[in-house]
Amino acid sequence: MTEAQCRQIWMKTNGHCHFCGDPISLRKRGYRQQRADGCWEVDHVAQRARGGATLVENCLPACTSCNRLRWHRTGAELREILRLGLIAKREMEAFTATGKRLIALTHRQLKLNQRRRTGRLLTRRKRIDPILKARTRQAERDQLLRFLKKNRRRSFSAAELKKHTKIPKSRVRSLLAPSHKVSITRDGRQYIFQSRPPKRRRQFHNLEI
Repeated sequence: MTEAQCRQIWMKTNGHCHFCGDPISLRKRGYRQQRADGCWEVDHVAQRARGGATLVENCLPACTSCNRLRWHRTGAELREILRLGLIAKREMEAFTATGKRLIALTHRQLKLNQRRRTGRLLTRRKRIDPILKARTRQAERDQLLRFLKKNRRRSFSAAELKKHTKIPKSRVRSLLAPSHKVSITRDGRQYIFQSRPPKRRRQFHNLEI
C-alpha cells in the first residue's frame, strides 16, 4: 500500500487501534516489535484468506499485538477465545491450581514465541519462578490501585507513582493497563493514571400497574 493509503486508513479511527482503542503512531507502521508503543499494521476486516480485498474500504488500523492475535480467526472463534480468556484471567488472579498451571503455560509459550521470532536459542538466565513473579506483580498492582483509590480526585504520571510507591516507572503502565479500575490517558510522550469512580448499581423500583 502507498503512504497516502496508509494515512487514510490510520485516519479512519483517528490514530487508534480498532480492536483495543490504544493510540498508534502513524510513523510506526509495520514495526516487527509487538511491545513497542504505537506499532500498528493494516488489518483486513474481511480477511484475505476468506476472500477479502486489499482495498482501503476493507482495511482498518490495528496495533501489532491485536492484529497478530486475530490472524484469520472467525468471529465465533474470537468470541470463544475472549470467553475462555475471562475465565482463565479469573483463575490466574485467584492463584487456584488451574490458575497456577495457566501461569506456567503462559510463561512457557512466551519463551517459545520469542525463540521462534528471533530464530535462535535464548541465552541462559537466572531461572525465575513464574508463579512467584505473578504474585509479585499482583502485589505491586494492588499497591498502585490502593494509592490511586486513596487519591481518586488526582491524576499521576508514571514518575509520580514511582515516587510515592517505589515501583519502577517502567513497570507502572504494564501493571495498570489490564485493570478496569484505572483510567489511562496519553499526554504527549507520557501516560497519566487516575482511579475510575466505582460503578453505580442501577436501582430497580417496583412499578405499580
